[in-house]
Amino acid sequence: MESRQLPRVVLGLPREYPDFAWAWVTRFLVNLGNFIALTYFLYHLTDGLGFTDDEGTSRPFTLTAIYGATIVSPPSPSAPGATGSASARSS
Repeated sequence: MESRQLPRVVLGLPREYPDFAWAWVTRFLVNLGNFIALTYFLYHLTDGLGFTDDEGTSRPFTLTAIYGATIVSPPSPSAPGATGSASARSS
């Protein structure tokens, strides 16, 4: 495969499958944004707030784990708009 064919193969022929190309580009941009934010956060912890390198590298991992757990966890039954709540079943 030639190097100029690589973008076409990776994006999956964008003119024929525009939805796939948009999905790929947006996921790439979201992941790039996460990478940039975490890198800046590490810099801010070590240089801005004065944490040591060991503390600075453990904090983003902890916050990322908390963020992931809150995003993945299902809503509580008493939360507004939850699908399993009693108010949703009675209406």
